[in-house]
Amino acid sequence: MIFGCDHSISIAGQGKGCYMLQVARTTMSPRITVRDVAAAARVHFTTAARALKNDPRISAETCARVKDAARQLGYMPDPMMSAFAAYRQKDQIPKFRGTIAWVTNFPKRHDWHNLASDRYYDGAVQQAAELGYQLEEFWLHEPKMTAKRASQILFSRGIRGLLLAPQPHNRGHLSLRWEDFSVVSFGYSMVRPKVHLVAPAHFRAVVTCFRQLRALGHRKIGFYCEHSKDERNDRLWSSAFLSERELLPESREIPLLMPKVYAAPPLLQWYRRYRPTAIITTYQGSGPLKWLRDAKCRIPQEVSIAFLNTEQTSLNVAGINEHSAQIGIAAVNLLAGMLQRGERGLPEAPLRVLVEGVWADAPTVRSLQAGD
Repeated sequence: MIFGCDHSISIAGQGKGCYMLQVARTTMSPRITVRDVAAAARVHFTTAARALKNDPRISAETCARVKDAARQLGYMPDPMMSAFAAYRQKDQIPKFRGTIAWVTNFPKRHDWHNLASDRYYDGAVQQAAELGYQLEEFWLHEPKMTAKRASQILFSRGIRGLLLAPQPHNRGHLSLRWEDFSVVSFGYSMVRPKVHLVAPAHFRAVVTCFRQLRALGHRKIGFYCEHSKDERNDRLWSSAFLSERELLPESREIPLLMPKVYAAPPLLQWYRRYRPTAIITTYQGSGPLKWLRDAKCRIPQEVSIAFLNTEQTSLNVAGINEHSAQIGIAAVNLLAGMLQRGERGLPEAPLRVLVEGVWADAPTVRSLQAGD
């Protein structure tokens, strides 16, 4: 017997070469539609459709009534129709959906700018425009600004989506009227409240660097990172390095170099004592290269250098390209979905969306394999 959506079909033999086809109707309940829900809730069907999507233009009372009617009727969205609607809208010019705030918390208005944050912002602006949103900077240290006033201003402007730029200090916190907003933050610098966040895959970046260097024949691999930088990234860099170096006894003999501040003397002293053949560093500039070269150390002939974010320097260096603009794009995609679903307030189970970088080869790293 072959079962279809509305019929069952049985085929039975009636002698040689002869078959009888029997078709029997099955009993199936008709699909509940949005119009059915609208009729039950006593609203227009377009209002019902918007209420089911948590459209902010529909009052909370009407949304609740529509959703209650949908539950009682057993309404379920048709996945094929949803896919078809998405297909039709894909190539259309997006209509304006609203404003998303890029919220910064540095004491000075423009101090949030750095190479990574600027790329987050550029990616966010690009993706927001693709989805019909505009991005607007909102500085929390305007004169006479308080958390209460900031929340009131954002809400009165019709802003419901917030992108929280990285905080000025480690273990930062913010106080806003969170129940009014959908919120996504960047990185780990804000420890409270807990919200959804998007960040580079820091742990995987170190793993990729370490394994790439190991594949090139390096066995004495060192790690150089300012302590506060590692703290800012939830200690993921140092954790990954300690995990990977367990595979190499030679590397276990080299302690992690994690000073309070980056400076040439501790780096050179550490290098001369332990003589790593390769160094993984988080330094955002030319410092380690310059300091070692000034000390007559040849790179990469004597020591290879790999950076954990090659976008943070204009130099041609090997290491991880974090694709920072993609992090901004991912943040907007996450936030736009929350806005469309009407998800406001602090999440019960915060999400971490990690964007994995890729290895970028350059002349600061060489192979120690025979024949290379």
